[in-house]
Amino acid sequence: MTFVNRIASIVHTNVVKFGGSPNKNIGDAFLFVWKLASLSEEPAFFARMMRYLDGESEELSEEEALAVSVIVDMSVYSIIKILAKINSYK
Repeated sequence: MTFVNRIASIVHTNVVKFGGSPNKNIGDAFLFVWKLASLSEEPAFFARMMRYLDGESEELSEEEALAVSVIVDMSVYSIIKILAKINSYK
């Protein structure tokens, strides 16, 4: 249990540091989310995003594409930092 708690501490710390939110822990499984905070109040954005992902719509606006790109980059960077920290942990 001590091992899992140490891993959880590393994972939670890095996810929060890079804008994510811990959602669930079940044993050694973790679920985290990153929210599009600046665009989350616009329901039309999510409708455009879904149409875009389904290939039914034109490109997103430059601001929307940048916001999505930053959030995705932060989540990937968080995972890289977690793996690096766990691999360097003694």
